[in-house]
Amino acid sequence: MGKSLARKIDFLKNEKRNVLIILIVFPLLFFIVNNFSISKITIDKYDFSVLAFTIKQALFSTLLAFLLGILPAIYISKNRNLLSKLLDSTFIIPFYFPSSAAALVFSIMALYIYEKTRIDLFGGVTIIIIAHAFYNSPIIVKYVSGALKKIPQEIYELLKLEDISPFRKYLELLKSIKTDIIRALFLVFIFSFTSLSIIIALGKGKISTLELEIIKTIETFDFSNTIKFILMQAFIFGINDALIEKGVLSSKFLYSKIESVKKNMMDSNDVMDAGIALRSDKAAAMFQPVNCAERLHICNAICCKLVFPLNQEEVEGGHVKWDLGRPYYIRHKADGFCCHRGEKGECSIYSNRPKVCSTYSCQGDERIWKDFDNMVINQEWIDANLDGGLPQE
Repeated sequence: MGKSLARKIDFLKNEKRNVLIILIVFPLLFFIVNNFSISKITIDKYDFSVLAFTIKQALFSTLLAFLLGILPAIYISKNRNLLSKLLDSTFIIPFYFPSSAAALVFSIMALYIYEKTRIDLFGGVTIIIIAHAFYNSPIIVKYVSGALKKIPQEIYELLKLEDISPFRKYLELLKSIKTDIIRALFLVFIFSFTSLSIIIALGKGKISTLELEIIKTIETFDFSNTIKFILMQAFIFGINDALIEKGVLSSKFLYSKIESVKKNMMDSNDVMDAGIALRSDKAAAMFQPVNCAERLHICNAICCKLVFPLNQEEVEGGHVKWDLGRPYYIRHKADGFCCHRGEKGECSIYSNRPKVCSTYSCQGDERIWKDFDNMVINQEWIDANLDGGLPQE
């Protein structure tokens, strides 16, 4: 009878697994096969800046959540009074509310601060880190307090006999539960890394994370790049999981790598932070004039598909439109061409066009021309790179 029941349970478990495969795995594979194109996937400086910012805000959110939660966790584990019960109940509250509730609370707080002090916290990383830390600190409290409660009373008695300060005693206790602390930190990092409601509500379109980029690409049916950002997320999760399991992950090491990526972007004169880019113009090379009218029937003004960030003067001047989803890159239409390009190929803001446009010459640009003199277009490069546009000046 018992074996028969066990076989039925195993059958049901297998049935659930098969249903899961049919409903989720197969459609996902079908989606990837029909929408995933290696040729359309590129990882550029913008992608790395989004990745770096996502990691950085998650690390700082995790650190602040730990600082907010560690003292209440120690107090709750040590005491059984009214205050400890109140703290325990208070830190449970965020678990019963979605992250959108935290976003709403901090949005109201930011509006109140702006009305009283005229300090605008929206679009800044500070309020996002605080919101993440507030929302996720209960994880620290629950993991740490729970682990401290499980430490045998004999250990506490032995530490009392040691001639060390109370701070040192609790430091030793925390070392003994480092596995639980690492797990809590990892969970907080993952929740901050994949946060969406708080980023949208408090970022106000001025910052971007991998999760937000995934939503953007889904909305524009850019499924190849959707998969790219998902794979970037999975790669980071895999690295974190492996390093934590090995016990070699440290925030100092990871942050140093982030700063290295940021320095490389700064050195290339693309100033990026939180998904935003402003161009810093280099010294202009000798301009080589081109008779565009003679070539327009061949090139079809393909240079108007190139993507580049605007500089400060161009943004503040108000003549050039920038991409609202990717500040401050020049805006493009659905066909890939610059939004200022007219039906006949003319520039509607010619007298105020960006410096990149006024100083650009396709003569010698091998991306555009295989043979400039004989007007042989480089159609292969154009087809491979300019369907969706690349940040190429």
